[in-house]
Amino acid sequence: MKKSLLVFLTLVFVLTLSVSAQRPERNPIVIVPGTMSSWNSDILLDKTPDTVEQSLDNWKFTPGVKQYDQLIKSLEDKGLVRDKDFFIAFYDWRQPNANSAKNYLIPTIDKALKHTDTGKVDIIAHSMGGLVARAYIQSDGYRNDVDQFIMLGTPNHGSGDVYTLWEGGIIPDNWRYTQKQVLNAYNWFLQFHGNSKNNLYDTIHTYIPSVGELLPTYDYLVGKNTNQLQHYSKMKEKNPFLDKLNMKSFGEEAGARKLASRVREIYSIAGINQTTVGTIRVIPHTEEDGKLWIDGKTDPL
Repeated sequence: MKKSLLVFLTLVFVLTLSVSAQRPERNPIVIVPGTMSSWNSDILLDKTPDTVEQSLDNWKFTPGVKQYDQLIKSLEDKGLVRDKDFFIAFYDWRQPNANSAKNYLIPTIDKALKHTDTGKVDIIAHSMGGLVARAYIQSDGYRNDVDQFIMLGTPNHGSGDVYTLWEGGIIPDNWRYTQKQVLNAYNWFLQFHGNSKNNLYDTIHTYIPSVGELLPTYDYLVGKNTNQLQHYSKMKEKNPFLDKLNMKSFGEEAGARKLASRVREIYSIAGINQTTVGTIRVIPHTEEDGKLWIDGKTDPL
């Protein structure tokens, strides 16, 4: 019986090794949320946001942000465990996307890689989070550690939504209630502590440069009186971040080809027949507008 038991245990051990060898280890998943979806009071409410030290501690979803609940639940329903099988790369969304990639995404990837022998992670990125991920994957510091890259509604050529905010200091009407509240509260906080002037335009340009990295890189302004489309190259406010990421000077698909050469699979998921901002009608900038609406004032406002 001892011999039989030894043979049985040996067979079980061998079969277990065989099954383990046939079943490839799963890559950890890193979720990168969209703009204004990450919250850390110690960092975001620092009185000197331009010099605040970065940290991965004490981050959570911004209060009121619920759009990631179902995604996380679906992963947990499959038996995946947070901070073991999947990780959330919260980041300071005020900063340029390349900074967010360096200071938040890469350290989160490093945490995830400690839980796997594959040497790679899969990234699920929403909205601006996709640009943070691209900033890393297409950078000189990329370490070939992303296997699959999934973008959910990522504005790879920018978003017309931010034009009124960046050029006019006005929050678009179609933005979510949470986004509006966060921006207004943040602007009030900076004014209260003497870090900002009495307008949202200065707050955005001084403390939230990431907004400028969401500007469209296609032709989207139309003269209200002339009905002529303004060419992007003629605009004063451009988006050098996306121009570089998409390698626009090397052809329309050059950036996409570089991205595709660095990961095994890419998925871009976007809505069909969903309303979004296309062209924006503007009237010419006047002296009364000052530094606002340098490329044209939206009309209606």
